Amino acid sequence: DRQFHLSQDALSSSLEAEKHRRQVCDAALASTTRERDEAKLELEKLLADRKARAKPRAEDVETIRRLREERQRYRTRAAETAADLATVCKEVKDLRGQNSQLNKVCVAM
Repeated sequence: DRQFHLSQDALSSSLEAEKHRRQVCDAALASTTRERDEAKLELEKLLADRKARAKPRAEDVETIRRLREERQRYRTRAAETAADLATVCKEVKDLRGQNSQLNKVCVAM
């Protein structure tokens, strides 16, 4: 009977040790799972921040569009001004030629 009690005490002690070890393992697993979840959330936040920085904001897109339109208007205006300037230069050249001929006629008179 004494042998049985010793054996039962040993089993009981072994069972308690096993329960304790199981609790330690469960706690370690919970801690690891929590750390993994925290790391996963941090990674998702970093990816979201990176994505947000890579994508231009709506007001930036609008400003870029407006500046491109403005640049096109300036280019068009510059081309028109250059064409007008070329026309004026041709007219000045023609007038100088006419003036020179008029001067020759005046001198001849």
